[in-house]
Amino acid sequence: MEDFEFIFELNRAVNIFNAYYDVRIAPSTGISRAQFTVLLLINRFPGITRSELARKLSCSHVAIGRIVKILVGVSYVEESLDSQNQHVVHLKPTKLGASTVKSVTTIFERESASLFASLKAKVMLNPLREQLMVFSEIVLEQKI
Repeated sequence: MEDFEFIFELNRAVNIFNAYYDVRIAPSTGISRAQFTVLLLINRFPGITRSELARKLSCSHVAIGRIVKILVGVSYVEESLDSQNQHVVHLKPTKLGASTVKSVTTIFERESASLFASLKAKVMLNPLREQLMVFSEIVLEQKI
């Protein structure tokens, strides 16, 4: 039961954060949470492939394909074919895409300053972040 309760609370926290982004951040940025998440990863890992994105986000290749198509269409991301395998497409942010990541991050920090100030007073965020990263990697290794 303890394991289930952990997963339940983790999922609840993610859902609450997602709703927070959708209400407080998305309207002022013009980019959806899903689009920003993909753009953030492309910005963090230039040259990443769609398959790698799908794995990191635990979502389908079709969903990633749709989001990437939108991001390419608005000039946030550019695609380049792998020189050794024409079936592999690498993704990297454009200058506009990198600027958008910086802008959304700034908006998020401004909009959520009071939320995180009260959160930091009660939770040690860095150890929590590190533990969640380990948790995610272990779960992904299980090939779910």
